[in-house]
Amino acid sequence: MNIKYNDENIEVLLLKFKPIFLYFSKKFYINGFTKEDIFQEAQLAFLKAIKYYDPTRNINLNTFIFFCINRKLVVLITKHNNKTNFINSNLKFSSDYIQNFRSKNLTCEHQLIIKEFINNIMLYASLNFTDLEFKVFQLMAKEFHYLEIAKMLKLEVKSIDNAIQRIRKKLNKNFNYNNIF
Repeated sequence: MNIKYNDENIEVLLLKFKPIFLYFSKKFYINGFTKEDIFQEAQLAFLKAIKYYDPTRNINLNTFIFFCINRKLVVLITKHNNKTNFINSNLKFSSDYIQNFRSKNLTCEHQLIIKEFINNIMLYASLNFTDLEFKVFQLMAKEFHYLEIAKMLKLEVKSIDNAIQRIRKKLNKNFNYNNIF
């Protein structure tokens, strides 16, 4: 049985169940997701749960909602982990950059921190950038100039410049770091 609802009812329900969304956003951690992302996923699962709730099945509405949100986030974590494992195996060039730092007399601890930071950025990029952005990002990381990148990818310079602006915006939003390049 599908429950009919309107925007006003949804707003009231979202407000009423906000503590549950907050609970889930604190309970779950997904690499690359913010608490707000998890909060929003919980809200989407909630909306789907109330849409498909069937009172004739003798299941408490709160229990059903809690189960649906929990299940959605577990599935999301599983999908995300499978995706990151696959992507990590394809990030072959991260170690090239670590070699550059080894020659600069850094301590092992600093090298490890830098390696972890680069791996986090590469993972984030592989999950969140478009194909073009990711290609441009890889070439920028190898210190190619944007004019060279445009020529290599056979694209307009403006397309590359736009991709770089989107990359910077995404990195700044998620790493609070403007000057990676």
